[in-house]
Amino acid sequence: MTSGTSGIGRATAFKFGKNSYIVITTTRDESKKQAFLYECKIQGIEAEVYLVDATKEEEVKNLIKTIVDTYGKLDVLVNNSAIAGEAKYFAQTSPNNMRNMVETNIMGVYYGMRYALLEMLKVGSGSIVNLASIAGLNGIPFAGEYGATKHAVVGMTKGAAIEYATSGIRINAVAPGAILTDILKEAIESGAVTKETLEEKTFRHGRRYC
Repeated sequence: MTSGTSGIGRATAFKFGKNSYIVITTTRDESKKQAFLYECKIQGIEAEVYLVDATKEEEVKNLIKTIVDTYGKLDVLVNNSAIAGEAKYFAQTSPNNMRNMVETNIMGVYYGMRYALLEMLKVGSGSIVNLASIAGLNGIPFAGEYGATKHAVVGMTKGAAIEYATSGIRINAVAPGAILTDILKEAIESGAVTKETLEEKTFRHGRRYC
């Protein structure tokens, strides 16, 4: 999986590890790599962490090749890498920030899906899980750019799921609501968002959207 050393990715990695999977994940931070491996060792989870940038096609391609060369196949890919927006009115956002989100949130998922599918097709089985978001299902104020990228993740997931449904490969997406990860805690502490606005986005008109 990508970006599995913190937040939702970390919890997901531990869940797989505790269910007898060999966990191979990525990070761009050496300190997070070492901390994650230490936690895995304590919990008896077999894991490896590679320093990979999900926006770099060759790095993603080489990672998947390394996994297949080492273990014979790739059973599951979880595309978790993503960055957030600027929590601003749409007209005040930065084109550069939008480009960065497209590279990470869309192209990073695309690279993972593409190269995982090429390997999974060789053995006729596999599962891909993409991390979308509540923002990929609904319009959310001050998150237009982020929502656009997560809508793209949902679109790629739906299209590919239909294409490979008869090839033994399952492709799904999950769309979490607000989860109090370290990144979200920092956003709250900085004043970019409040707990009240997050609750309003997640529970609207008495319905659950996550």
